[in-house]
Amino acid sequence: AQVNVQVGPGSNLEFGYFGLDRSNGYAEARSDTANLYSFVSNFGTLPAGGFDDSDRSLLHTLSYSSQLQSTEMNLRRRWSEPAGYFQGSFLTGVRYFDLNERSRFTAEGLNNNGAANNGPRFFDYNVGTRNDMVGWQIGSDLWYNFLPGIKFGAELKWGIYNNRSKQSTAIFANSLPSFGIPEINEHIEDNRTAFVTQFSPQMVYRLNYSWAIRASYQVLWIDNVALASNNFNGTPPSLFLPGSNRVPFLDNSSNVVYQGTTFGAEFTW
Repeated sequence: AQVNVQVGPGSNLEFGYFGLDRSNGYAEARSDTANLYSFVSNFGTLPAGGFDDSDRSLLHTLSYSSQLQSTEMNLRRRWSEPAGYFQGSFLTGVRYFDLNERSRFTAEGLNNNGAANNGPRFFDYNVGTRNDMVGWQIGSDLWYNFLPGIKFGAELKWGIYNNRSKQSTAIFANSLPSFGIPEINEHIEDNRTAFVTQFSPQMVYRLNYSWAIRASYQVLWIDNVALASNNFNGTPPSLFLPGSNRVPFLDNSSNVVYQGTTFGAEFTW
């Protein structure tokens, strides 16, 4: 959604927003012989045979979700060449991105008769990341009036942002109550410079003075962000493996690309 307000000859103040509805993915693996091993034990090699909670399992699952929100305010200055076939603009402004991701690994096994909490063995590993990005962007577009009422064009935006990134980990397991704790929690934050590039070829067909139909193809590249998939810590907790050198970390050096088509309408008054 975008609203433009004219603030001077050839100058507009723009307010824009778009959101990516939460995208979800899920996968699972099953074994009738309880022969599934996890990344926590390096797939059953450290220690040999794995852990009671996360390995020798009947079921392993992995779920993933991602959500993106963007809000921006720009000042755009338009120009037109004398014949009117080409038109364009330059813009500058501020923009805010909120990128949230969460991934969850679970394991289910046979009954563990030796544990204080007798019952089916389970392991639940949740990783969440959040990127709060605020920054300044510049951009430009160029349009060609192909036929009366039909325009083809493309827009390019580039911005530099401060990314306040966070990573939170929560581990639940069948054996943890025997150590006197209900769960393991880790949290770490960091600031890093991030970059966003957005490119969109577009077409506009004007029906009349007030109404037009718009179509575009959007490509959005975000660099130096924390993604849930890259923030699983494969080092086992020291409660599971005494002497383990597990240290919480935050990987906020990843990049992600979103792309897709849009269709919509414009109203001018």
